[in-house]
Amino acid sequence: MLAIGLAGVAMAFSAGCGGSDEPQGKGLPGATASELERRLDEIERRHREAVDNDNVGACDDIQNDSIPAVNELVGGLPDDVDPDVRQAVEESFGRLEELTRSDCSGVKPAETETEPETLPTPPETTPATTPEETTTETTPEEAPKEKKPKKDEGNDGGGVPTPVDPTQPGQGGGAVPESGGGG
Repeated sequence: MLAIGLAGVAMAFSAGCGGSDEPQGKGLPGATASELERRLDEIERRHREAVDNDNVGACDDIQNDSIPAVNELVGGLPDDVDPDVRQAVEESFGRLEELTRSDCSGVKPAETETEPETLPTPPETTPATTPEETTTETTPEEAPKEKKPKKDEGNDGGGVPTPVDPTQPGQGGGAVPESGGGG
């Protein structure tokens, strides 16, 4: 069906480029004709992709990009373009739009697009073996006890006697104050 629409557009181009009938105005401007041909090829390529591969995205591209661009080109034709040429181009591209829309309605998205997509689980990024965690228990250290000098309990003959410091408690010189009645 699209081939019929493409043939109609081609006929409109030939009419716009100088057919046997005497035109009442000018033909399509060269730049516009070239751009319309480029868009026609684009629609054909996207249509083929959509129908042959069930590519809904290609149909969306036709409807959201190609057709609006064509409509803008046709709508922007100069006023001095032959009315028959203008009408032929408008009708041809209008018919092409209908055909692509009709064909695209039969394009079904792939089943993976209609069902929730199951993504493969990504590989783990952590190492397969985790190092063993070592814990060291620490017991609080006791503050070292201050060594007190030993009391001199006499010379046991083994060394130097420990000096006695009378200012240290328990190291007194042995004098005990007399207690007495203070009288």
